[in-house]
Amino acid sequence: MLIFISFVIVHHSGILNTLLVGITSVIIIYFINIVGDACNRLRWRGTYLLGLTSTTIVACLACPIFFASLGTWEQSGALILFLGLLPLINAPFDWASLGLTRALLHRGLELGGWWPFLFALFDAVAAVAVISMLALIMVLIVQAFDALAVSGGGRAILSLDKLFDGIAAFPDAPEFWWVYAMLLSTMIPSLLNLMIGGASLVRGAPWLPSLLLPFIPEGKVVLRWDRHWIAAVLTAQVVIGVILGILAQVAVVVVMIEYFMPWIGTDLLGMAHLIAAFDLPAKLGL
Repeated sequence: MLIFISFVIVHHSGILNTLLVGITSVIIIYFINIVGDACNRLRWRGTYLLGLTSTTIVACLACPIFFASLGTWEQSGALILFLGLLPLINAPFDWASLGLTRALLHRGLELGGWWPFLFALFDAVAAVAVISMLALIMVLIVQAFDALAVSGGGRAILSLDKLFDGIAAFPDAPEFWWVYAMLLSTMIPSLLNLMIGGASLVRGAPWLPSLLLPFIPEGKVVLRWDRHWIAAVLTAQVVIGVILGILAQVAVVVVMIEYFMPWIGTDLLGMAHLIAAFDLPAKLGL
């Protein structure tokens, strides 16, 4: 990916420059792999990933300064922003969401009963908060990227005003699905947690074991004509639990974004508008 972007950036500068950038990219990737292997042996993987992510984000933000004035900036800048910078910003939020989900899932399964589902609901609420923070951070990052591009002699890649107005007017338009996909990817661990919690909740229904146990005698074979409906009931428990988890996740998102946030005087799109209007990168001199 880095090599491809580099080729696009220097395409108009000739084959020699393109070849030099490609070779440099290969050397950088090889060096990164060596450092990664060494950090794995020293058990510094977390520090390595943090340093690599931070360095790559800084490198993506530095690209507009050096390459925005080139003739291929609109194509290469879009690649850097949408396939490099925004996924890198999204990654730490996904990691935090996954870590929280694992902790709550482990604790819920440890306590048993209805606790897995209750902890999963808390995880779903927390995921909405994480999505809100991610959306606001992405607004700042896009503003900084475009401000650096303009100061570097190029054009802005993504107009936030047009994006927000388009989402407000046509929220289900296909051209905005990438925004929803990027934000909702943070909610995937919470959704899985709710699905597991829902299955645990249904499997823990107090009346169900008393119904099934007489037909599943200990140390004996289940009667042949009972096997199919018992298997169907046990499978339906998991399926109903998964459906319950999905419905709970949808309900949490709708309640939090459509009702709770407007009730306290704000909404996600309105918050993004306010952050964009404040224009922090411009106030910092970018």
